[in-house]
Amino acid sequence: MNHIAVNVSPRPAAAGQDVTITATAKDARNATVTGYAGQPALKDLTGSLSAPAPGPFVDGVFTTTATIGKASRGDVVFVRTADGKTGFSGLFSVIGPVDHFDARVSPRG
Repeated sequence: MNHIAVNVSPRPAAAGQDVTITATAKDARNATVTGYAGQPALKDLTGSLSAPAPGPFVDGVFTTTATIGKASRGDVVFVRTADGKTGFSGLFSVIGPVDHFDARVSPRG
């Protein structure tokens, strides 16, 4: 195995809501390594990624549901396996909860 391709959906994500993370073991030609069964570990740039204890890759693919607790304009999910292989998602936004509304009223003239 050469690297891990990582996908996060939906994009953008909503803070505190489920996202699906899919990691695929790839060879140097970018073909899926169906025999790969390594154990992944997950983290993200916000430090707020929460996922169940991951199981192994199955047929070269690992999929889990997770939540990201903090809003971010540029988050990335990292996957690292016990044998040292790594991969990361593309940059994506995590939209935070609304904390207030700003309303403006123009005077009638």
